[in-house]
Amino acid sequence: MNIFKFFKISIGVTLLYSASTFAYNDVYINYLVQTKKISYQTAKDKVTQQREQYIKAKDAILDGRLMEASRIKNTYLKDYPLNIWLDYYYLSRNISNETFKDGMKFIKDQKHHELGALLKQRYINYFAKQNDFKKIAAILDKKPFNNTNNLNFRQKALMCRFYEANWHINKASTEAVSFATSLYLSLNSKPQDCNGLMGLLETNGYITDALKIKKIEKAYIEKDYKSSLLSIVNSLQNEKLKQRAIAYMALYEEPQNLFEVIKNNNPSNTRVAVLVFKRLANTDTKKAVTLLDDFIKRYKPSDVETIDIYQIIAKNLLDRNASLEDIKWIDDNLPVIAWSEYIQTQRLRRAIYHSQWKVVDVLIDNLSSYEKNQVNWRYFKARAQKELGQIQNANELFIKLAKDRSFYGFLAAQSIGYPMSYNHIKLKKGLKFPQGIYKSKASLRYFELEALGDNNSIYEWREVAKYGTHDEALLMAQWALDNNKFNLAIDTVISSKRWDYLDYRFPIAYEDVYQLNSKEFDIPLSFIYGISRQESMLNASIKSHAGAVGLMQLMPGTAKQMARKHKAKYKNSRDLVDPKLNVFLGTAYLRYLMDKFDNNRVLVAVGYNAGPGRAINWASKDGKTRDVAQYVENIPFKETRQYVQNVILYDAIYYKLINNKEKPLLTTQEFKYKY
Repeated sequence: MNIFKFFKISIGVTLLYSASTFAYNDVYINYLVQTKKISYQTAKDKVTQQREQYIKAKDAILDGRLMEASRIKNTYLKDYPLNIWLDYYYLSRNISNETFKDGMKFIKDQKHHELGALLKQRYINYFAKQNDFKKIAAILDKKPFNNTNNLNFRQKALMCRFYEANWHINKASTEAVSFATSLYLSLNSKPQDCNGLMGLLETNGYITDALKIKKIEKAYIEKDYKSSLLSIVNSLQNEKLKQRAIAYMALYEEPQNLFEVIKNNNPSNTRVAVLVFKRLANTDTKKAVTLLDDFIKRYKPSDVETIDIYQIIAKNLLDRNASLEDIKWIDDNLPVIAWSEYIQTQRLRRAIYHSQWKVVDVLIDNLSSYEKNQVNWRYFKARAQKELGQIQNANELFIKLAKDRSFYGFLAAQSIGYPMSYNHIKLKKGLKFPQGIYKSKASLRYFELEALGDNNSIYEWREVAKYGTHDEALLMAQWALDNNKFNLAIDTVISSKRWDYLDYRFPIAYEDVYQLNSKEFDIPLSFIYGISRQESMLNASIKSHAGAVGLMQLMPGTAKQMARKHKAKYKNSRDLVDPKLNVFLGTAYLRYLMDKFDNNRVLVAVGYNAGPGRAINWASKDGKTRDVAQYVENIPFKETRQYVQNVILYDAIYYKLINNKEKPLLTTQEFKYKY
């Protein structure tokens, strides 16, 4: 029998075996005591030996000593939970034509979904390097995603591998060409895994000069694509198209000079003039508006071209500082039928900002069914009805909305004096740990990997959360909470989408540290938790791409400033993984913002995320005042807009969990504040 059949998984894992005792060391031992009816000492001796032998077998596989690994596995580890990891290590370390059948069986048997997915990706990567597209097509035996819109980077890479493999085995489809073409025309960066598909598109003659000029015209309108544009222009073979592209580039830096450069309006010149003016409309919108009438008179663009220009102008005019005059220009010049979804929603936000409640009411009715059902638009539909005197309709809408656990749902509840709907589900009584997870192989594997100090235990955690029974997942989450594994409790909720289990979604972490700083700086405990939960998901060691560190995601500069002010010991960003220091300096910064913004948590949240200057700059400057909903919905950065809503909502949830009673979403001062 081929010993290779015993093994199968992803590399890059280092097991750190330690003799020290962990809280989870006894779980598998107790499992053996309960199920095998043996003494604790006998079970402990057996598990100690199996752990040692598992390390030896794993090391043997990684060193290529397969006969030794097979001997250990068959002699000592027949019933050991981590055998499946040895299988994975073998298959991921020894990918070949000979092991392909065993690898595919491992993936398709789905005895371990998480490791199967890891192995699947490793097989795809390996056979892609071998140009063995028949095997990739076998691995990706069906299209990974039916809807190819809004795919993330990883998903695009998988789709590229799927289409590339099928193209190579003579199963190319118009769908593959369409997907590849859309990637080519996209101005976003592409995964490296898509290079092969892009190559097929080109070698098969699909990247024509006509397609290239289409990409040039798309990128030309945007702010800064000059270097990539010149590269495409130089690759053009069609002389007529190349001359047109050169004419575009001659006015790239100063599109307003088109009136001096393009003197007549023959079809060829008009096409160039239209694109150049579109660039002007996107880069200097106000100037384009002043020149628009002259442009139309001189170059006589088609109705479609004129609408395109109007759309570009409208998109740029509809920023947060849009005046009523700007908005009127859009309403007068761009037919509603020509509004994109972006223009619709931005025009709606401006209507909210300027209290145009009749417009708000009508625009929401004309949104797509998906958009119309979003909680923010449901709130403003009710609000518009109220402002227009349709009180009964408004109250009915507010009552329905008050059942939603969200910023706008809670705001609706507060507005009409209804209780907020926390929809909090707790762990079912009668479930006991560890007995309740003894049937879960993934749970036992998690505790064994933790006992060995192996960080790959996260894969077992997610295996339980996503594919275990409901009770097993929740028992594991409760164990995480009881053992200060806050990130794992949150991970359970996120991985399994059990959003109503608030104890695990919003754990009360490092309670002594947070309480101490809450009292020290006189800031509500629930608010500090709300900030921390949004910033880091309570992961003390996390570091962002921007350099923010720890529980409250402090930037080193801010930390240094607060440390100096409060005489705290702080050397560099590495110190910020310490929860005590991080929460101290983070809360100190919150106190600074609270003082600056008169204890208004809405403005403090804006300042914490986007900087205190923006919280000030985004305030009303036209002499009119806005309420909190109008202010929040018109925060120009989508990230900050959602951030503020989350932080205020999380504050309310944490208050409920900590105090077992409710408080209003907003204080009276915040609710009545003139934003």
